Amino acid sequence: MVAAVFFAAALAFGMPAAAGDRATVDEAFEVAQWEDPGPDGKVPSALQTAFDLLRQAQDALAAYDTAAAIMLASRAVLPEGSGLEPGAVRTVNAWSRQLTGIAYALEDRNREAVAMLRGAVDLIAEQPWDGRSRPSLREGLTGEGARYLVWNIFIRLAQTALDIGDRELGAAALDVARDYVSTPADRYALLVQRAALLMRSADLAEVEKAFAAGEAEARAAGDEENAALARFYASVVRLHAASRAAAMDGEGQEMLDRAREAAQAAGGNLRQVEYILTSAVWQAVVNSLPHQTVLPVAREAFAIFREGQRAMAGYDSGQEAARRERRRFMESYLDTLYEAAEATQP
Repeated sequence: MVAAVFFAAALAFGMPAAAGDRATVDEAFEVAQWEDPGPDGKVPSALQTAFDLLRQAQDALAAYDTAAAIMLASRAVLPEGSGLEPGAVRTVNAWSRQLTGIAYALEDRNREAVAMLRGAVDLIAEQPWDGRSRPSLREGLTGEGARYLVWNIFIRLAQTALDIGDRELGAAALDVARDYVSTPADRYALLVQRAALLMRSADLAEVEKAFAAGEAEARAAGDEENAALARFYASVVRLHAASRAAAMDGEGQEMLDRAREAAQAAGGNLRQVEYILTSAVWQAVVNSLPHQTVLPVAREAFAIFREGQRAMAGYDSGQEAARRERRRFMESYLDTLYEAAEATQP
């Protein structure tokens, strides 16, 4: 279960941490604009206002201001029977629910997140979805804008479903999401969630194969950053396999080395570097690696951690979600320091 949680969290590398980039909202706006251009060929003011609010909500999520994101997304909701084209209304409201669901997930309100994301599915489907069969999506969801919308809803739903232990819902959501993959980041996000799903069945060999395939695909695309991440994830799988067999012989050091390589490949993306090193330290502590092996990486992670905390110093309640993510690291780091101090006592 520890490994399963680790791989579910790794989706943060395949997609931006909050809600995707601005392009996703802009693309969804194009869908709604096409569905309801207005009598003069222009976007109705109510629709324009709704998408302005969704853009603001997206920006708030990127800053981890979940309270503002939820408020702005709720204000973007359009009433049915408003005179606007029904498909455009459903597109706006589906995007609002998707952003709200992500905000709930950032606040660790995963059940509420799943409910909100399933509501988003119902708005883009022909009829309410049972969460198990393949949904029939409504007509008009074509083009790149629709792909963005459907992809974001289902990949986020897969992640949060696995977070609450609903393996069937997660598998059903991934089954839909895989048809809407377009970019290398999409493919890697799908790979990581598939690995998270496989970890629920404790099939470590299959997970390692999945990451080996991911590394090969990333290398073929010239994407060394994701290739390095795939190697790191695979090393974590080998560490857990060795731990289960009580036959660890170098897997711990290999995992830490792969983490450093992945962090270096991430370059200036400090959030990603922090997550890689933090996850490596946590895995090392969970698997009882010697403190002297873990401490150098823990110190590197702590330096990045401090930079992130300083960057959040001026934010209020919305930043609490990001701070919660870092508490696990602080616990692991302090445990490592405590063990190191104990070892030096006469």
